[in-house]
Amino acid sequence: MATNEPDIPIIGGFSILVQGPDGSWLHIEPRRPPRLGPLFSPPMITAAGAILLISFLSIWTAKRTLSPIDDLVGAAQRLGIDRNATPVDTRKLGDFAVVGRALNEMQNRIKNFVDERTHMLAAISHDLRTSLTRLRLTMEELDESASKNALVHNVEEMEQMLSATLAFASDDLKREKAERVDLGALLITICDSFSDAGACVDYQGPDHLLTVCQPIATKRAFMNIVDNAVKYGMSARVGLQLNGEHVVVTVKDHGPGIPDELIETAFQPFHRLEQSRNRETGGVGLGLAIARDIVSAQGGTITLSSPHDGGLLATVRLPRS
Repeated sequence: MATNEPDIPIIGGFSILVQGPDGSWLHIEPRRPPRLGPLFSPPMITAAGAILLISFLSIWTAKRTLSPIDDLVGAAQRLGIDRNATPVDTRKLGDFAVVGRALNEMQNRIKNFVDERTHMLAAISHDLRTSLTRLRLTMEELDESASKNALVHNVEEMEQMLSATLAFASDDLKREKAERVDLGALLITICDSFSDAGACVDYQGPDHLLTVCQPIATKRAFMNIVDNAVKYGMSARVGLQLNGEHVVVTVKDHGPGIPDELIETAFQPFHRLEQSRNRETGGVGLGLAIARDIVSAQGGTITLSSPHDGGLLATVRLPRS
């Protein structure tokens, strides 16, 4: 370059080789720092340490703050499943202790309300059963006739209604202790009992599948579901399969099905979608309500759907343990 030419910056890497008068070479290139050197410099180490410390304190503070909320959420979920009051330990809630005390008071009020209604129903049921027993004894003295048969039938209907109502209102089945049950054998027994009574019921699934549940309550729930399928669909196909940590029981019938907008109505107590006054087909209107109550109490779900090939499909999911 000429002496009066301005300097020209070189962008990027470069290498200059100059040969001297004696034949030796001079190698010129920029000094490159180590590739990871800046990461281990004192300023970077200090910044990284501060970030880690702040992150740890933030996570610890968040967990400490949200832990009482998790306890409150768990208590609220148990309240929707278990009718027994499960008090929240307010000593661990800190600033949320007032919410815990309010939740405990609400649980006690709800439990007292339910207990009062259950005791009232039990007392009414006892008095009605006494009156029905006297009525039945009086009917036995009547001569055989169509009127007598009609009266006997009406008394039997009233007794069935009382039993179903008490079963729905009380929580005796929910207090049953959970134990290991062969669900496959239980469903086979239920299907056999309906088949022996003349109903068209078959079972598809494993002969044995162990799970933890309340045996009497679970049997009552599936009896109600299968009975509902037989009454409305004339037949029932019961299936059982294992899906991860859940067991899935399906009950398919070949009846008219239920419109999607009326599916939730089918679970309402004392509501019969079949509007006839014949109790042989219409029932009391508590079968599915009792079944969902029992299944929900064990942490499961029950749903109804209308398959494309017709009929109604009831699907029950229960935790295996």
